[in-house]
Amino acid sequence: MAGARALCSAVVSFGLVSIPVKAYITASPQKFSFKRMSPKGNATSQKVFDATTNEEIRIADCLAGYEVEKGKMITFTDEEIDSFAAEKTNAIEMLCITDKVSLNPAHVEKAMYLAPDKSDKSYRLLNRCLNEEKKVAVCKWYARGKDNLVAIAAVGELLMMFQLYYAPEIRSPGVLFAKNSEPSDQEVVLGKMLMAQLTTDTFDLNNYRDEYLVQVECAIAAKAAGKKIEAVKQASTAAAFDLAALLQNSLKAKQG
Repeated sequence: MAGARALCSAVVSFGLVSIPVKAYITASPQKFSFKRMSPKGNATSQKVFDATTNEEIRIADCLAGYEVEKGKMITFTDEEIDSFAAEKTNAIEMLCITDKVSLNPAHVEKAMYLAPDKSDKSYRLLNRCLNEEKKVAVCKWYARGKDNLVAIAAVGELLMMFQLYYAPEIRSPGVLFAKNSEPSDQEVVLGKMLMAQLTTDTFDLNNYRDEYLVQVECAIAAKAAGKKIEAVKQASTAAAFDLAALLQNSLKAKQG
């Protein structure tokens, strides 16, 4: 992880074996952060006011509040909130081992790399055991005063840690399919033929770029040069379509 900055150091408990690790973010999304400006082009600032007295207050003086019932609030100081923190700070306690396929991507909040810290041998032991058995370790990670549910998996020679949502945090999609929406056998055949045309042996991230980001960069350069930005009209899409015809035309377009 040369050049990367570790989020924190932690220790994974594998039975009586302690595996010191350092956690790193897997990626940082590229995005622009626009600042809020006044109509006169000046920078703006935000202030906090007491909603009852209209008195301006410092953010540092604010308390954490929770509405226990309509109109009734209780408050907590920073010291009281700190008292909730787990004592085993940055400990990663292994709870169970399960099949790798049981790791549902929809349950993953974010991913981190784990790198060895002072003990390569114990790190590589866990990596090989998880890799060869195609298993993941479900753990509790006590960090920053939070009790996080995580899964550790082997990816090549590295270990990765996936922070998971708890069951009450998972939302049901509530998807209801329309009647008679099942594709026909012919449409499925055409769909698989199109998939075959699109199939590649390798996937390389370098072949793709964020087109929106490129447009924003161009717009900023144009604006800085005093040019006017022209709005682009979005093409309307037809509500009704012939699925089989679209698939056949897609196949012809790829062949051409």
